[in-house]
Amino acid sequence: MRRYGALFFALGWLFLGMAEARAQLRFAEPVANLGEIRGGPTLQHSFAFTNSGSLPIEIIEVDRSCGCLAPRLDKRRLSPGEKGNLRMDIRTLGQPNGPHAWTAQVRYREDGKIQETPIAIKAVVKNEITVQPPALAFFVENTLRQEVIVADTGVNPFAIKQIHCSGPAKLTLKKLEAGKHQIIIEVRAADLAPGSAHEILNIYTDDPVYAQLEVPVTMTRIPRSAVLVSPEKVEVQIDKGQKSASTLVRLRPRGEESISINKVTWGDEITRCDWAKGPDQSATLKIRVEAAKAPDGVSQSHVRVDLSEPPGEMVLIPVSIRKE
Repeated sequence: MRRYGALFFALGWLFLGMAEARAQLRFAEPVANLGEIRGGPTLQHSFAFTNSGSLPIEIIEVDRSCGCLAPRLDKRRLSPGEKGNLRMDIRTLGQPNGPHAWTAQVRYREDGKIQETPIAIKAVVKNEITVQPPALAFFVENTLRQEVIVADTGVNPFAIKQIHCSGPAKLTLKKLEAGKHQIIIEVRAADLAPGSAHEILNIYTDDPVYAQLEVPVTMTRIPRSAVLVSPEKVEVQIDKGQKSASTLVRLRPRGEESISINKVTWGDEITRCDWAKGPDQSATLKIRVEAAKAPDGVSQSHVRVDLSEPPGEMVLIPVSIRKE
């Protein structure tokens, strides 16, 4: 299988080169090899491009293979021969050790037709620090607290100088030992606007290599539900050698209604969920996680439950996953 995997990988890069050769949107370096990089800081790489055709083009979107890529175009409309620049920010925090290939398709319109050009960034990630979890998601009805552990395993571990969140949150910093810190982030529903907001927890250290670490934080205010979730904080522990782990969650009505589930969806490929009616007027969920799909350390997911009874009710259940 390894031999065929290498063959398919090589063919993928061959097709990328063929697509670039046909494209009117021409990148000077469609495949960037950054070599070995340190995981943690947000990196930047710029792709220079040219409209090599005879007609004007308009760049419509940059379709990324990973949410850890953030594209920034300096222009979207190019006349024949005009040049532009695409800066790609790469969030390396939480990426596992080893080789990576981040890809994107740059879609553009030329003479009413949609075309696309592939680009890629290759690197080998080496981690000396960990931030667990590397991303946060808050679904807040009243107040939620989340612990973040920041650790530097290097010879001269850094110290955290300052922490700041772009959104409304109370932050508490505690040094546990040399190179290891605890951050408690507390979010109140009363401080949030309706809907979701995407914020950043900024961690500033005294190490110039890791001067600033950025942890994405999604804050979603949800209305008081007619459904009680037990336990309120759902955690799944995957011990070494386990192929999967699961936990049970009970949905109970606040009043006299019965709980009837219409459908259940989950936030990513890590989490799966089965459900059944009962006991009594409640419903029971079995949330499970496959070890092969979960990253090492602490990660976040969620399960969304749409109910037919009580009518129109929806429940969001945050799930914290810890894999040893």
